[in-house]
Amino acid sequence: MVASGRELLTLKGHENGIYGMAFFPDGRRIVTSSDDGTAKIWEAAADRPTGQTGRKLLLQEGRSVEVTSVALSRDGQRVVTGSADHTATVWEVSSGRELLTLKGHTDRVMSVAISPDGQRVVTGSSDDTAKLWDAANGRELLTLKGHAGVVPAVAFSPDGQRILTGSQDHTAKILGGGERPGAADAPGTHRMD
Repeated sequence: MVASGRELLTLKGHENGIYGMAFFPDGRRIVTSSDDGTAKIWEAAADRPTGQTGRKLLLQEGRSVEVTSVALSRDGQRVVTGSADHTATVWEVSSGRELLTLKGHTDRVMSVAISPDGQRVVTGSSDDTAKLWDAANGRELLTLKGHAGVVPAVAFSPDGQRILTGSQDHTAKILGGGERPGAADAPGTHRMD
């Protein structure tokens, strides 16, 4: 229980520091991302027949650089990772298969989030921008400019209609309202200042 502060489990297996982590919606699994170039899915509760805990269930490799961030879809079926290679990747949880690679940032992707409906992904980068993507086909929908520093934090509002970005320029910005981003044929650019 959180109230006791008692350690319940230690997950060991990454070879370098952990940058991101999240609980699956069912609370039984955890996903972590690391600068060892991997994302790992772990069992978060004791396995009743064996009593084993903290077991690695899936390893997502394929990056030779840090996996800087991780997010889960609300249904727990997809994981999005951000990487130092300037990309974000959408993975299928059940198979560990890479579904999409989101390319467009000019520096490392520091933060990722999936909209509540699972249809969009937002990424924040060391290139001082955030980008909105279509989660079905990987198309860039919008580039959000206006920060004067790295964007290490992004989030969707609970209704998915607004995006929150946080920057090392000491500001947080909220974008939303009006026409749904991506309704136009070509990706757009929106100044946040």
